[in-house]
Amino acid sequence: MNLKHTLQDLGFSPQDASIYLALLKVGESSVGAIINDTGLHRDIVYGALIRLEQQGLAQSIEKKKIRHYLALSPKILARKTKEKANLAISILPKLTQLFNQPPVSVRIYEGPEGLEEIEKDWAASLKNGEKLHCIGGAGKAWYDVAKQFNFQKYHRQLFKRGITLQTVTFANEVEGIVESELPGFNPIRVLPQTFHVPSSTIIYADKIQIQVFGERFISIVIQSKQVSDAYRKYFLTLWNMSKPIKQRRKKR
Repeated sequence: MNLKHTLQDLGFSPQDASIYLALLKVGESSVGAIINDTGLHRDIVYGALIRLEQQGLAQSIEKKKIRHYLALSPKILARKTKEKANLAISILPKLTQLFNQPPVSVRIYEGPEGLEEIEKDWAASLKNGEKLHCIGGAGKAWYDVAKQFNFQKYHRQLFKRGITLQTVTFANEVEGIVESELPGFNPIRVLPQTFHVPSSTIIYADKIQIQVFGERFISIVIQSKQVSDAYRKYFLTLWNMSKPIKQRRKKR
């Protein structure tokens, strides 16, 4: 785990994260010691220390007319983060009432980081027992991107909630899916043609996700109940005209 990146995910700037980690490591120290440890400019260090004090994550004391700084217990960071999360949850109903959802919205994601965000959106958008529907699958190409993060973690979480993915694809794409997927999570049916298109479409909740695999993975997520309902009917037509395959359980 990269602690600096994790702190940035919690809202720290890169400089504040570096200085907070330095404080934790060196203990009570002067500004000069923190500058030496981080290599950051004095003005940046002073500004970060003031912010950390204001947030209750550090404190300063004066010794022999020289100001020293020290980090407070990291448990304070966890407590403050939890308090912020609880506060956000408490006002969510009122924020949702204010939110003017457009009838159609479009978001674009790129790279494995984008695909991981989409996996999170699957979990947030679907209710227990609901299904994702996939047309195409793109075979091994999808997993070449997904293996750059722990995609099976997300699939296991979905599977525990009774959520499964149904895929209609071509015969030449099946192997790449079967060898990578959790048993039972992704029932597959095969269309009679042998064909390869470096893209796939996933329908979930009121959204469709169009994935393109080229030099870099790109995904376009369209949120529209009308469009997702139409694509779901299209999927069911393909599902009914395709043939199921028997997936062998992988040896452990």
